[in-house]
Amino acid sequence: MKIKFSEHAVKRCKQQGICINKMKKELNGIPYFIEKIRWLSTDGHVAVLYKEKKNRARVATVIGLHKYDPRTRHKGRIVTI
Repeated sequence: MKIKFSEHAVKRCKQQGICINKMKKELNGIPYFIEKIRWLSTDGHVAVLYKEKKNRARVATVIGLHKYDPRTRHKGRIVTI
């Protein structure tokens, strides 16, 4: 699946010190999804993705580990929203 980052997601990654290339590598391995998902990375960061076409998704935003509630962390999993 091809993953593209929105301008907003790129801005958030830069603000929060998140490596975009590392996030892209991890997101390339996500399973098929239908509409939108919240992906919890192995680093604890959260990415919100929207399906654009059959094999293309866009990252709408990224939330850094330090901004996310640690009680809801399940690393490397899809959490439906």
